[in-house]
Amino acid sequence: MSEAAETAPEKAPASDEDLVKLAQDGDMRACETLQQRHYDGVYALARRRLRNEALAKDAAGEVFADAFLNIGKFKGRSKFSTWLFRVAQNRITKHCARQARERSIQTGVELDQLSDAALVPALGRSPAELHDLRQAYLEVVSAIQRLPAEEAAVLNLRFLADLAVPEVAQVLGISEDAVYHRVARGREKLREALRVRKRDD
Repeated sequence: MSEAAETAPEKAPASDEDLVKLAQDGDMRACETLQQRHYDGVYALARRRLRNEALAKDAAGEVFADAFLNIGKFKGRSKFSTWLFRVAQNRITKHCARQARERSIQTGVELDQLSDAALVPALGRSPAELHDLRQAYLEVVSAIQRLPAEEAAVLNLRFLADLAVPEVAQVLGISEDAVYHRVARGREKLREALRVRKRDD
């Protein structure tokens, strides 16, 4: 018998969807494989937002703990990576809030005491200009969250979390070409949503 005949064909890696089903049935190996597959992307997001390697590692670990604790809630209406990104955003935002609270305690300044007027010297803007900028920013953020999940995830990562295109691709488990495509599609939908909102106002 030839060597080729004796060699069994390599088994294709399990898809995220297959692994999620196994994880939902309590398969810890499936959980480990999902974590290995998506860890670098989650860590990259945490590192960019928290700007601290140790905190980013802690946050990434908590993201996967949250994800697997709630894996039964994943219904498959979006890609697993998109759902995981939302879990990561929630957990990392909590870490950012904790950092801000700790800084406020260390400096003796409470977050709600930071008014527009206090930012004027640093930004060179009047209180009225800062108020308008903040309102415009909040409008855009709100409009992004109302987009379909795929476009919202890409725009959140690319512009709100300030990740580079390769990092966005890594977090979501998609190609860079797909990131560019979804950014373009999301921007167009966002412009239309903002035009409609402005017209209605």
